[in-house]
Amino acid sequence: MPGVAYRCRNEADWPIELVSTGVDELTGYLPQVFTTGQIAFGDLIHPDDRSMVWDAVQEAVSSGRPFQVEYRIRTRHGAERWVWEQGEG
Repeated sequence: MPGVAYRCRNEADWPIELVSTGVDELTGYLPQVFTTGQIAFGDLIHPDDRSMVWDAVQEAVSSGRPFQVEYRIRTRHGAERWVWEQGEG
């Protein structure tokens, strides 16, 4: 199953510290673009979805529970893609 595994800091633009190679297929960007800080994952989240994603993750962090969220991203080539994410706060 295709997918991306990553670890990011809990900051508004979601700077990525580690990311799997699947990020290239999903976003059109090579992993090192994220890990060197040239782009933060939050830069890709559709503006209309950013606050919803932030709120879902912050609720999980404060409650110590896992989260699941669906939202749109914009790829390097301008395409809009839906992603489903699960994680722990």
